[in-house]
Amino acid sequence: PFSNLMFCVALPSQRQEDFLGAIAGALAYIGGVPQSILYDNARNAVKRANRYEPIFTDLCDQCALHYGTTMMAARVRKPRDKPHVEGAVRIAYQRVYARLRGERFTSLAGLNARIGVLVDQLNDRAMTGKGYSRRMLFERKEAGLLAILPSASFEVKRAVHATVQRLLRGPGR
Repeated sequence: PFSNLMFCVALPSQRQEDFLGAIAGALAYIGGVPQSILYDNARNAVKRANRYEPIFTDLCDQCALHYGTTMMAARVRKPRDKPHVEGAVRIAYQRVYARLRGERFTSLAGLNARIGVLVDQLNDRAMTGKGYSRRMLFERKEAGLLAILPSASFEVKRAVHATVQRLLRGPGR
């Protein structure tokens, strides 16, 4: 939250796989991995909310392990735990979402390409009352603190256990 660098993406659903894909996209966008990632208490990330020891889903745990980071969860219904995020959402609605009104998109990829352009403009724009942009501040102060991204981004893999029906042999079968 120091530089307020933003990343936005439209997702096809709130499913865990889409959510973790967005996390991978955000990490690729900033070019590294922070020491911790603060989640809201969304069901697609947190199995059981707890002020001190939240239980994350297995996929979130695997994602954290893959990137070598720690997952943390904000307290339920406590927007003060994440004021920068709440402010960033407001700015994203004003500077990105509002500018998309009236535009038509035929694919999610097209929508995300346009969102990417608007987010880049937002990050490169000088902040009000300051002589620097979010990206400049990020590159000067935060980028060097990030861990290196793994060579491959996180992919959701699921194991499915199935049983095979026994074949009955006998008279007339």
